[in-house]
Amino acid sequence: MKPPRGGSPKPPSANDYGEQDENGVDLSLLRYMLRLSPLERLRVMERHARDTELLYEYGRRHREAKAAGDHLGALGTSTHPKSSSQARGLDLGAF
Repeated sequence: MKPPRGGSPKPPSANDYGEQDENGVDLSLLRYMLRLSPLERLRVMERHARDTELLYEYGRRHREAKAAGDHLGALGTSTHPKSSSQARGLDLGAF
């Protein structure tokens, strides 16, 4: 896969399972990550870590709100000034 002009190669889509080895490891995803520079790989992993933290925080607040009997009250705000989901235009407060 050739990188777009002036940018990084596009990661495989979620619906494209790609070539797998005998253990079910997606080799196309490995190849994609190895095409990136170490700095680009770090940025990808940092973005995934931020998204994981966001989901963890969302789950924690949901459990707290549910325990308090308020199923939607605490879910509309984020503790981060601008979370990665907000930067992508996602609204997890609607769940």
